[in-house]
Amino acid sequence: MNWVLTLITIVSIVLVILILLQKTNTDGAGLGSGDSFGINSKKRGLEKTIFQATIFVSVIFVGLNLLSLFLN
Repeated sequence: MNWVLTLITIVSIVLVILILLQKTNTDGAGLGSGDSFGINSKKRGLEKTIFQATIFVSVIFVGLNLLSLFLN
């Protein structure tokens, strides 16, 4: 059980770093003016890789937490 908690800790740190690395799409005006929801923008290059890695790591994070739930 201790190894699962260690993995959860490592994965959560990686997830936080990936989330912080993502570019924000807001223009500071709030309330969805302009392209603040990213509807018209396409992710390319490193931005796309970070986005896909964030999704992958979040799925691993949820899976590890479900595993720890069932191991208790």
